[in-house]
Amino acid sequence: EVCDNSQLTCISYSGSGWFGRIGSEHTFVGEKDVQYKFLVSKGSFDLGSKLSIKVVEYDVPANSQCDSAINIPSLPYQDNGTTLGALPDFDSISCNAYSSANGVWYTYTASERVTLLATVDGGQGLRVYSGEVCDNSQLTCISYSGSGWFGRIGSEHTFVGEKDVQYKFLVSKGSFDLGSKLSIKVVEYDVPANSQCDSAINIPSLPYQDNGTTLGALPDFDSISCNAYSSANGVWYTYTASERVTLLATVDGGQGLRVYSGEVCDNSQ
Repeated sequence: EVCDNSQLTCISYSGSGWFGRIGSEHTFVGEKDVQYKFLVSKGSFDLGSKLSIKVVEYDVPANSQCDSAINIPSLPYQDNGTTLGALPDFDSISCNAYSSANGVWYTYTASERVTLLATVDGGQGLRVYSGEVCDNSQLTCISYSGSGWFGRIGSEHTFVGEKDVQYKFLVSKGSFDLGSKLSIKVVEYDVPANSQCDSAINIPSLPYQDNGTTLGALPDFDSISCNAYSSANGVWYTYTASERVTLLATVDGGQGLRVYSGEVCDNSQ
């Protein structure tokens, strides 16, 4: 409040752009009962010119904070919202977002173990957490993705939702941003019947052909197996040879193929 350079705190500065032919703007969080001062000038002495100044405020979205996240009751889910006016959530870096990052929150508790796909457009980034307590130290970062192609497209993330685990979705940029409209979608996929080793489809005789899908398949192992990471998810088939012969197994659709021997569905066996 005191007009003394030693007692004023610089919040931000921006010079006139494009050789002084356009103006300047700054978006920031105004704290309650704090007095702000705006100095309109060039960076050094100038003859001066006419000006027009505008100062506006934005309504804070109802789900701006983690503890006021919108609950997703069931899937598939879609919502049109906005990050315009959203306030920062954390005091430190969280899930590759600076403490100044501001966005809106959604939450969902999985009813069973399934593959979930969360997408957001409107030039926003998407961060996925697990945990019920809205404290940076108690939330686990599952994944983060920034808005792609210079912020012109949205983000998406596919992950395995564990039964009864609460997930939180933060839609925001990586640092403070004025915000914009958004559309968020969260869907789940049916798990293929042969997603797990012990539910493999039996191949009764050769030649054999089947059309299937790995969409919605869940990971099988807790460690690397046959040069596949523990997160690798796919579908299983099994065949017992009736004699010693040469076998050829092929798969298309951009999928990899791993062949094991053994009757017990245990990575160690």
